[in-house]
Amino acid sequence: MPTTLQSDLLTPQAATAQASTATAPNGLRYGRFGRLDASHTTPAEIARLAGSVPATLAAALANHAYLFVPLALSAARMASDDHTALPLNDDTLNDDTLIAPLATSTLMEKAICHRNAAVDGTEYVFLSSRLHNDRFALAFEFFINIAHNYVDAAGVPTAFSDLAWSQVAANVKGETSIDAWEQRADALGQSPLYSPVDSQSDSRRRTASLVPHTGGVVVN
Repeated sequence: MPTTLQSDLLTPQAATAQASTATAPNGLRYGRFGRLDASHTTPAEIARLAGSVPATLAAALANHAYLFVPLALSAARMASDDHTALPLNDDTLNDDTLIAPLATSTLMEKAICHRNAAVDGTEYVFLSSRLHNDRFALAFEFFINIAHNYVDAAGVPTAFSDLAWSQVAANVKGETSIDAWEQRADALGQSPLYSPVDSQSDSRRRTASLVPHTGGVVVN
């Protein structure tokens, strides 16, 4: 007999069925679900975010939908945590992405900035709105996903890929995140712990990740 989940964690299918969804004038599909922070996730604020995506980008994202939820989590990550206080039933374990309709302190510690899941042929991006304390932070997370999804759908011109990789090979700086620096170092066969330029630095260097692959580069 499956036990009841704290905060009634839902599968992506259940969350999308209960969500309030809409289509922006630019064609982008978006929605809201659960108890969100009223200060920066009102229907008007979310509509403004979705509507600000250029129509040319939105057109390439016809197979995507962006759902603002309190928290998105990974069932596998929670199940592997020996200290988890979240019992998981058979249904939730069969779907790695879980959605919390409300935020708790325990869930906040386990949540991820966003999770992707396919539901009825649509690629949903579940954005953890309660992990972002203001409009700027939430908008930043939203537009990062818009950009990544657009590049995946539209690809990158070979000329840009060649230019970007030539800058990587020349060790041109371009700090964005630690994850990006680690990917770049891995592509070059270098240790991600130290900068090849500043060998005296004991901190990780943040730089752009431009990893060559079929059709373009990966940019984080």
